[in-house]
Amino acid sequence: MVIKRVKNWKSVTIGKTQGSTYNVLLDNDHLLSELGYIIELPKKLARSVAKEWRWNEDIEEIKKNFYTKFCFSVFDHTGPLRLKVMQTILEYADCDLVCYLSENPIELVERQKKLFVTYIDWADEFLGIKLITGTGINHVKQNRENETKIKRFLMKLNNFELTIIYELTNLTSSFFIATAFYFGFVKAKDAWNASVIEDTYRIELWGEVPEETAVSKNKKEYFFSFVKLMDKLV
Repeated sequence: MVIKRVKNWKSVTIGKTQGSTYNVLLDNDHLLSELGYIIELPKKLARSVAKEWRWNEDIEEIKKNFYTKFCFSVFDHTGPLRLKVMQTILEYADCDLVCYLSENPIELVERQKKLFVTYIDWADEFLGIKLITGTGINHVKQNRENETKIKRFLMKLNNFELTIIYELTNLTSSFFIATAFYFGFVKAKDAWNASVIEDTYRIELWGEVPEETAVSKNKKEYFFSFVKLMDKLV
């Protein structure tokens, strides 16, 4: 069904495809992405998307809901632009958050070292990558083989997995934090805390800035939405 601005269906259900996936059906028509792709999803995710299309009369608002927005991104962005998505992830990994320590104060540096070593070890164990770390904002040149190893890993992911890694990498500024969390090496709260360690330290010293707090809260909620999403892909 081509999505119009006004709700023009009575029922929202899910139906099994010929394979192992499910469609979301608006009456008897398939839900299509913005670019016209038929949405085929794991059963639990299909149920969550269907629920979003039942609860709201405003089509534009429905499309902003987390599960619908994610699925449209899988089919409209990651699917046709896989190489571009992977390149963006590679660029993050080349200047990954866990490779850069603050120059001072020493207390923050020690906190970063303690947290980041988990992800540096993860890179070595999971991808065979020995990360090089530095201090300050100057670019740290990594081994040239890193890109090949990461790209080989990304090529094995399906579009759902690749979209999640892309989003988590963007949210945490770290490919290695994103993958360590996604594959269950660390808990979600630990991954998030590692990604915002510098902000947390600054707030401890100077207090919160309301505008920044609101942005940070929304970003954190979006990050933790992926915990629920990942359970719906099995």
